[in-house]
Amino acid sequence: PVKEAASPTTSSSPPTSKPPTKKRTSPKVPHKTREEWVQEIQESYKAGDTIVVGIDPGARYIGFCIRNDHGRIFVSSTFRRTDEMPDSVEWAKEVVRRIAQELEDIDYQVMGIEGVADPKGFKNGKRDALNPKDIIRTGIVVGALVVTYPDAYVVRPRSNGSKDKSEYPSCLLDRRPNDLGGVKDPGVTVRDHERSAYDVTNHALFAHVQSK
Repeated sequence: PVKEAASPTTSSSPPTSKPPTKKRTSPKVPHKTREEWVQEIQESYKAGDTIVVGIDPGARYIGFCIRNDHGRIFVSSTFRRTDEMPDSVEWAKEVVRRIAQELEDIDYQVMGIEGVADPKGFKNGKRDALNPKDIIRTGIVVGALVVTYPDAYVVRPRSNGSKDKSEYPSCLLDRRPNDLGGVKDPGVTVRDHERSAYDVTNHALFAHVQSK
């Protein structure tokens, strides 16, 4: 006898569908206002902490950081020179204005400004033609800042901002957290200038402690 293939069984009840699962979303943290981080800095200052400011000057970008001597970062910002401001002196004036604006109502004891290294004429280990444009522009900015803040420590460039990411606080990595004070100008896509300003605070704080 020929065996017939068994016909598939049918169910009279309609198939059941699982209700859609709702995605769990954590409450969004609002951006910290200037009034909030100024108050936090003043409370830290009144508690006896040392407030440290770090600045990473550049021909196009400026990194800026305010922290205390216990490693708490209150402010981390990146300022960017726009294409409408090609003049180096005007950019230096704008940097001084922005820094003064950020430091208004802030009591700080230590400031560090990254200096400029002499050009070596080498790139990737090979002799390369020099383009002094950016070095000159950076030097103008550094000079304007040093004249404005004569008590600041001038920090020698030494791989600031380019160390292994494990050496930096998590708030200075990847996307900017909303609970971190500061600003990121339009067109800024990286945070290495902020990390450089943080490194500058470390060197300035060390020099300050050594000077006592």
